[in-house]
Amino acid sequence: MLQSKAKIIPVFYGVQPSDLRFIERGKYAKAFAKYEKKKRYLEKLKEWKKALHVVSFITGYVVSKFKIGDCQDIISAVQKEVERTKSLHVAKYPVGLPKLVEDFQVHCLDELVHDIERQCEMDGGGERNSQIVGIYGMGGVGKTTLSKEMFNRKRSQYSRDCFLFDVRAAYANNNFPSLQMKLLKDLFQEDGLNFQCTEEGITHIKDCIGRSKQLSFLIVVDDIDEAQQLDALLIMDMLNKSVDSLVIVTTRDVGILINSGITATYHLKGMHRDDARKLFCCHAFGEPHAASGYEKLVDAFLNVCGDLPLSLQVIGRHLYGRDQSYWKLELNKVSKTLPRDIHRSLKISFDALDFEAKQIFMDIACFFINKSKTIAMRVWEGSGWNSQHAVETLKNKCLVEELEEGWTFKHGLKRLDCHNRPVLRMHDHLRDLGREMANEVGHPRRLWRRQDLEYLESLGFRDILAQTKDRCFHSFLDRSMDSKITYFLGESDVSAESSTSLLWLQLEYQGFQNQNQLKVDFNILQPFIPQWIPLKNLQCLKISNLLLETLWQSNVQVFCSPQKSHR
Repeated sequence: MLQSKAKIIPVFYGVQPSDLRFIERGKYAKAFAKYEKKKRYLEKLKEWKKALHVVSFITGYVVSKFKIGDCQDIISAVQKEVERTKSLHVAKYPVGLPKLVEDFQVHCLDELVHDIERQCEMDGGGERNSQIVGIYGMGGVGKTTLSKEMFNRKRSQYSRDCFLFDVRAAYANNNFPSLQMKLLKDLFQEDGLNFQCTEEGITHIKDCIGRSKQLSFLIVVDDIDEAQQLDALLIMDMLNKSVDSLVIVTTRDVGILINSGITATYHLKGMHRDDARKLFCCHAFGEPHAASGYEKLVDAFLNVCGDLPLSLQVIGRHLYGRDQSYWKLELNKVSKTLPRDIHRSLKISFDALDFEAKQIFMDIACFFINKSKTIAMRVWEGSGWNSQHAVETLKNKCLVEELEEGWTFKHGLKRLDCHNRPVLRMHDHLRDLGREMANEVGHPRRLWRRQDLEYLESLGFRDILAQTKDRCFHSFLDRSMDSKITYFLGESDVSAESSTSLLWLQLEYQGFQNQNQLKVDFNILQPFIPQWIPLKNLQCLKISNLLLETLWQSNVQVFCSPQKSHR
């Protein structure tokens, strides 16, 4: 029965759960000792003991609590239990889900269970304590899918259960009382309640906790974005009153889990490449492998989707039943613009950021992916921002990752040129979102592409750009997304007359003669930097293909005028 993963509703007839939990001293002790003495079925005996031990922790029905000889009450109770435990729909194609559940069980739940059982034995067979665990990861990575699967597998082990979907949206839309009413109905059988105020819901839940007996329950609180949402559901109060219960919380922000005192956490990341391919093909072809002739196109779309399940599903479904010409058109399209469903999901996290965190998120997307964190922090501090706090916020919300030692995993192992210092990176879809947001009106102008230089031409820099083309920029004006000229402008717009604050300038020039030891004064570089680029607030000047020993004579960075060098 355990191996089949089927629902188990134990009926304890003439025994107590503790008799199964501690076989060596319970009613089964003599029977097991008899077989062990004969040394027969030893392996089977081990399996039986383990099975009985597991079943002893599953909430069931003890016959002694019913009238002797009256089985109808037991039958009715079991029927209600079966109706209550109808499974939630998890996924049309649960590719990789069994492995994910096993990993979550091993790395998050098993350690808790072992601690509980050890404590239980120390207490002489007392009831197990309740536990709360958190699952966090970026939007669309599969947190809700995993929690639904765990809910379906675990719910038969508890007397009551409740799954609260999309808590963040309910809270934002002033519909939180509906979640409180569902909680009251599912856990305390409080039906028919109708209130419109969150505070009134808190009062009802407190009252039910105060007058209820010790309960064993399973709760999933899905997609929270503020710690006070857990407080309004009185989750911690119920955990303190309950016995042998489990609460699973999902969020995009690990900081919320930490602030709520949830120490057992599981970081859900993207899918493995093989599973990603199978999931994409299931949605695009209805089977876990590519149709003949589509293999290269599938690989190209996998590069676009990355390892994000939401992208694999949305784009795969969109391509279902289409011919190769349509696939090629869509590949070009999605390489430039995120599909609406994916954009909407990811933008939720962006909208929750404060001003500085948004600006830094867009800066990383445009300039600092796989770049040194140290250099980026210097630029942001030059803007007067609390960059340390903002970067930690982005990391907590799974919008940015920080890699040590300059290694990254993307289509194989690749060494980054960061001199073993921490580097910043983000998912390709988050990068695209950040760059899209950076192009919207109202944000400081960021220039990093060829069309950005064309934009400068349109504002009156045509003659200046023509002059500089023949110097250091000529061979790079024709490059597209990976242009070696990067302008990071701090004000809201650029015009020929404006005194824009430049914070970041990256130049790669093949015209300098490489020398082993070259001492250079800033005036030497002046002819190679356009005169219209303002350097007063420059925080970072990055020059490639030039070996420099000394650039400034001191740590002073302010550039006074084109005629004076840095001293």
